[in-house]
Amino acid sequence: MEHIFLLEDDSTLRHGIALALETAQRVITQAETLAQATKILAAETFSLLILDINLPDGSGLDLLHNLRTNGDLTPVILLTANDLELDEVMNLSDRILVIFEGHIVAELDPKQVTVQELGLYMAGSKKEGETDENK
Repeated sequence: MEHIFLLEDDSTLRHGIALALETAQRVITQAETLAQATKILAAETFSLLILDINLPDGSGLDLLHNLRTNGDLTPVILLTANDLELDEVMNLSDRILVIFEGHIVAELDPKQVTVQELGLYMAGSKKEGETDENK
């Protein structure tokens, strides 16, 4: 059985993600605050962590840094709608998936893409494999 942890303070988004991911073989444990997440992660082991960066009581990035410092190498998906954290997300990532209007429009190597190009994908102005000549 796969066990995924989801930290997201927006209840509609959190429930939507959980609904999309949960199956008979996959359990989703949810939290909406950093305090809740810290308690749950101290008590349970997960196969994947999905962490919102902007939380009412702290940062999902700080949580990720703490987990890594303590040797937890569980794979992580970071959620953010705030481009101010983009540089830090790019530094932490081995790949970036860009979702626009509910569809993955690109899978990118953060070491080979500029912030400006990433912004075009995020705004829906560019799709993977598309160049300026074939737009």
